[in-house]
Amino acid sequence: MIHAVTERQWHTAISLLEAHWPYYFNAHLAQLLDVLSALPPHMMAQNPRLRVGRDYLVHMLSGGRKTRVFHEVAADGAARTPMDRFADLTAQSAALRSAGRFGEAAALVDKANDLLGHLSGQELREVTHGLPDLQHHWGLTRELAGQHSAALREYTSSFHHAVATGHMVMQSMSAASAAWIHALAGRTPSAKDWLSRIPTPGPEDCWLQSQPAPALFARTLLAVDALDIDAAQEWIAQVDIQQAIERWSSYRFLRAVVALYGDGARAELTDLEAFVAEVPVQQATSGSNAAMLALARHALYLALGQSATAERALHDEDLRRSGTMLADLSAVIDARWLAHAGQLEAARRIVVPLIAEANAYPRVLIPALFIAGMGYRAAGDKSTGNRYILDALHLVPAHGPFHSIVADKRRLFEEMVAEGVLDASILERVPATRMPKTVNPFAALTSREHETLLHAVSGRAVAQIAERMFVSPNTVKSHLRSVYRKLGVTNRDELVDLAQQHGYRTGPKMTASQRDT
Repeated sequence: MIHAVTERQWHTAISLLEAHWPYYFNAHLAQLLDVLSALPPHMMAQNPRLRVGRDYLVHMLSGGRKTRVFHEVAADGAARTPMDRFADLTAQSAALRSAGRFGEAAALVDKANDLLGHLSGQELREVTHGLPDLQHHWGLTRELAGQHSAALREYTSSFHHAVATGHMVMQSMSAASAAWIHALAGRTPSAKDWLSRIPTPGPEDCWLQSQPAPALFARTLLAVDALDIDAAQEWIAQVDIQQAIERWSSYRFLRAVVALYGDGARAELTDLEAFVAEVPVQQATSGSNAAMLALARHALYLALGQSATAERALHDEDLRRSGTMLADLSAVIDARWLAHAGQLEAARRIVVPLIAEANAYPRVLIPALFIAGMGYRAAGDKSTGNRYILDALHLVPAHGPFHSIVADKRRLFEEMVAEGVLDASILERVPATRMPKTVNPFAALTSREHETLLHAVSGRAVAQIAERMFVSPNTVKSHLRSVYRKLGVTNRDELVDLAQQHGYRTGPKMTASQRDT
């Protein structure tokens, strides 16, 4: 209970809060919130950074379901100090972030960084105690905007300022967030290094999470990379997403990936769509949320055998606008499944342009090199193909384990061992394990066969298909015979049934006389 306090005492209290913020934040969260909540309105208006701090504490300490919404805070008139200006920009960016306007939110973070870069030495010393919280907010904004490299820089700066000021909460959160970005990019040693920097709480530190949500995300993905699906299931099950509600899309993506290698895809998809129905549309269709959501749906539909629906999710336009790393990741996943179905030339065309720009993302670069190499070898250029594959193999030990990437390459390695390109010892290091349980049988079709398929299952007769494709009816019939053979069906009805099972949109079935064959 805060009793009557004089104006002078309030000013003294505010000075103490500013001087010792990390200590109070680390050890006395509830009491800190009591003091901030008791500040008179006119003093809160004069110190907008304290309003931001109070709202952040409410968000941290709230029970039950946390809100995604942050209220924009602005000082009356011009902000008085650099910290006030940082607080104003950060609160405005958080409000835009909660509305799904990630690009605009990131633009305000740019302004905050520009301001930070122009501070005098004295001004920088005055704001140092607040930088861990501010920069972590800035990092989350950039992460959700799809600016993963910039987000990593913010988290790294937040961590180092947190160490300098003794702010253990932000040490934990920023180290965990940095680990997650590294894991997502495929930089396994860096991810493990950042996980090791998360402070271990003592008996008196019940307020400090030993495993913040992004740390559990990182551990889940590292376990999937090692094909330790049991461990991945255990890590993701420990996440309390209410403690990191703004990262809901990353959480859903990881649950989907675990379901792809394990079980429960149908229940996971139902839960995902029920959750997304409550998310503001712009949040679900912007930034990294859109990409993560598309990748989650792709994994779940793939696990359910609905290949066409899975492919449509992977080509979602919202995903393509989501930022370089996630868009490139979706492209290499697409190429990987094409390669697995034997469409090596199509897969190679996708990945070769990625190789030059994905050096910072081993999760993209390593499979892209493998796929490009396989494509060149299949086209008869074994010299170029071998060079790409050897490059990939040299990268794997530095960034792995990537068992999930190399597990399906055993036959390729056996061929290269027989050719004398690889030493036989490599086969001992390749895990004898399965790929995810579903592949797309329709990926084996050529582009013209696939076009014929789409017309056929939509309910068009041979003559109509021929007219639309500008070919003869006999050519259409030839394409259909090839489609039937590759898919293991014998007639149009079986083709429609198979297409429906894999998520294709189909029209009404036709009689033999209606479809001409």
